[in-house]
Amino acid sequence: MGGFRISLQSIKQRVYGDYLMGNRLDCYEDILKAALNEGYLITSVIDYYEKICSGEADKVEKIIINRHDIDTDTVTARRMFEIEKKLNVKSSSYFRLSTLDRRLMLDIEAYGSEASYHFEEIATFCKQHKIRSSDKLWPHMPEIQEKFKRNYDLLKKQLGLPMKTIASHGDFVNRTLGITNNKLLNPQLKAECQILVETYEPILRNNTVGVSDGVPEFSDARSEHSFDYALKHKMQRINLLTHPRHWKTAPWINTIDNTFRLWEGVRYYYL
Repeated sequence: MGGFRISLQSIKQRVYGDYLMGNRLDCYEDILKAALNEGYLITSVIDYYEKICSGEADKVEKIIINRHDIDTDTVTARRMFEIEKKLNVKSSSYFRLSTLDRRLMLDIEAYGSEASYHFEEIATFCKQHKIRSSDKLWPHMPEIQEKFKRNYDLLKKQLGLPMKTIASHGDFVNRTLGITNNKLLNPQLKAECQILVETYEPILRNNTVGVSDGVPEFSDARSEHSFDYALKHKMQRINLLTHPRHWKTAPWINTIDNTFRLWEGVRYYYL
């Protein structure tokens, strides 16, 4: 089993990002404005998928598929949503079971953006049952898939949202096992749930440049995987992934999350 691998650099990054970084929401607004000034259409995952299926995507010269993974901090997620409304751009926001915010999700959908499920049933099952190797995981996959289906169906019923696209969450357990959470999906399960696509499927990733946010003091804006690089080089299709915790510190929320993650790690690896 892997156990903890915590470097001094990762500790510095976590402390800075979670407690010292401050508010960067004006930077988020600035990058959206810069993209609009360059002629990009900024839209949601579901809108991009539908454009691909209809053939309209090829008619859009420059497009940004704007995705948020709401791992923590729905308050900042709301602030990012308000910025998008101000600029009349769209996005997709994916919520974990631990970050569900019904009012925010309904507001996002009412505006014309997308709110859906950030799922992690493989990681959750492995933590609950202390599964530390992939060969011990696969026999349990039907049970995990059934748990996913129950969670998804219940959320869809309670929220009254279409949830046609979903996004896999990444957890330390996934890194230990070398298996992503989206491995639970298959065509039959997607059909039963009426899910059109998961965000890491090739149809959404092909011919796009994937960029993600990070803690600014520890990220290289010159990297070919950065948004600045993609925009500067006028990449035609950009898959932009952001997380609220990288745009505004929320010390209390981050402390709770970090404490829980530490306890999960200790319990998973050592107890």
